[in-house]
Amino acid sequence: MKLTNRLNLPDAFVAAVAGDPYSPGTPLPNTKGVYSVTTLIGPPQIKRLLDQHEDELSEDVSDRVWALLGRSVHKMLEHSAGTSEVTEKRLYAELDGYTVSGQTDNLDVRKHELFDWKTTSAWSVKAGLREDWIRQTNAYAWLAAENGIRVDKLFIAAILRDWSRTERMRYAPTYPEAPVVVLPVPSIPTHAVRNYLQERLMLHTAKTVADCTAAERWERPGKWALMKQGRMSAVKLEDTAEALMAYAQDKGLAVGEQDSAGHWLVERPGEFVRCMDYCPVRSVCPQLKREGLVPNE
Repeated sequence: MKLTNRLNLPDAFVAAVAGDPYSPGTPLPNTKGVYSVTTLIGPPQIKRLLDQHEDELSEDVSDRVWALLGRSVHKMLEHSAGTSEVTEKRLYAELDGYTVSGQTDNLDVRKHELFDWKTTSAWSVKAGLREDWIRQTNAYAWLAAENGIRVDKLFIAAILRDWSRTERMRYAPTYPEAPVVVLPVPSIPTHAVRNYLQERLMLHTAKTVADCTAAERWERPGKWALMKQGRMSAVKLEDTAEALMAYAQDKGLAVGEQDSAGHWLVERPGEFVRCMDYCPVRSVCPQLKREGLVPNE
């Protein structure tokens, strides 16, 4: 993928972004290829399109600022580890003729604890653990077990890059208490993790790649909004117009056309957030083209 620099950022920044050392590693002997845990968890269509259109796609260096920050945090924490901690170690295991690899952020062999560091937004942890984080850390635990390393406890340590004391005061107790949050991760049985990884391998290596699912596209479902004259924000949001009408009737509110009533209904269409703003292959995606969707550029 080609890198652009539309903001004319300093050469040092461009060099830092371009110098990303990430690699899934080298396949084990007698296997057909290597897939990292993060690749397997991710959408197969995105990976396939990235491989097919690598020379056509481009990304601006400014869009990689958070990835650069995350790498910096990982490097500092790596240098601060104790003697019983294994950091940034890539583990390998054979699965169905392929190599599965994963790089653990912090694996304490004395306490049998595995930590995965995330540099993320405060609101991303507001609802608790993300499903992909649970899958990723449990896949690392499976890899550790395949390499004879015992892991009893899993954790996500989230560094919140946009944490605000003001927002904490405003939205407590739903807003994170501090700019660093440690979240215990539930352990999934080893056989279930293995089955999951086998299913993901089948999807990624299939001759015909599947479309991205609604979850993989970060679907934001559509809503109906009850609006009020003289107010910008919605009085109430519901999944259906019928639910809003029932609410209005219960409150004794008159609902009609915008120009003739104190309240009216507005449909807010759903959207696929990843497709519109974050997908690196949106410009060559056949699924988007079939649906007639135009991503944000």
